[in-house]
Amino acid sequence: MTQTGASPSAGGNLAHQPTNDTRFADLVGQVENLAAVAGQGSDVQVKYLLLITQNAFDGVIDNTINKHGDNVDDATVLAEKYWKVRNKNVIFNAKADNQRKTISTMRQCITLGGWSKGGPGEPIGMVNRAMTLYRDLRKDPATAKRLIDAANYLITIARRMKKQDAVLDEDELRELAFKPDAEMATVEEVLDATRKTLTKLYQGKHKSGQCATPNIDAAIKKLNAELKAIADGKRNAVTQAAAVDITNAANAQNRAGATV
Repeated sequence: MTQTGASPSAGGNLAHQPTNDTRFADLVGQVENLAAVAGQGSDVQVKYLLLITQNAFDGVIDNTINKHGDNVDDATVLAEKYWKVRNKNVIFNAKADNQRKTISTMRQCITLGGWSKGGPGEPIGMVNRAMTLYRDLRKDPATAKRLIDAANYLITIARRMKKQDAVLDEDELRELAFKPDAEMATVEEVLDATRKTLTKLYQGKHKSGQCATPNIDAAIKKLNAELKAIADGKRNAVTQAAAVDITNAANAQNRAGATV
């Protein structure tokens, strides 16, 4: 991505005269070229969104409402160009769910490109650092499977930057690259889920069929016993902790009385 310095249009004001500037027409051509190969590579979508971000940074596009007609902004025009090339048999409708989502993501990237609080070279410098970091994380087998996809990564950064007064540092960019960690199931939850599955099998209520053998019956009973033992252990632990607290309080009171 080209870094040309601070955008004179940061904040949403075009820095060029549309009558003698061909950059928007050039951008339309680039968008159409990417749309033509959209199904040929996993990185096309993020390249498309990076292109939008860069052109917003350069002052070629912004989020001015009604710029091209009633409720038609730059994002709507470019989304229509993209959709018409990629989906020749689909009539573009800016209010349809998938087309509206495309327009929304483009507007977020336009807002990111026009972000004006970072000083010269930003936020494109940060975006470049983020994409380099993401590429390195994707090369590492230890982290590759935990990453969100590249396009969603850029959109996540764009959303985050709406609330920022400074660019994100490397640790923040790294954190945003990963999928949220699923909450780890407890031992009780694993055992209970297994018990419920076996019970359905035993009763013939599982979609896989029925297995009402003595072994399954014994397994269910053993799981019930284990779950009861865990619950009893927790209750005993709570009771013991309460007893300790009472003992400590009594001892403290006795010591206080002894010093009076």
